[in-house]
Amino acid sequence: MRLAVENQDAFSLDNLAVSEVKLSSYIGEVDQHSPSHEDVVTLVKHVRAVAEPLLHNHFGDGIIDDCFKIYEKLIVEPMSKEKMVLTNFTISLIRS
Repeated sequence: MRLAVENQDAFSLDNLAVSEVKLSSYIGEVDQHSPSHEDVVTLVKHVRAVAEPLLHNHFGDGIIDDCFKIYEKLIVEPMSKEKMVLTNFTISLIRS
């Protein structure tokens, strides 16, 4: 992220923070080998709560439901194979 910002002229990086959140922080302890459909839906709802306003501003209402249905399908398999960790990037930019 830092390199991507530094390689353009429109913004300079003010602050960059990376944090990880364990999936169990959102939905309790999950059987990692067979997450329930409810576990997956709960995770998607948490992600959607943050991402939907950003997507809506850029793309409108038309894709939101389909986008998160696809996301739900994409994370089912990884959730069954490994302990998932959500990575949050907090970035503050200054317009140059």
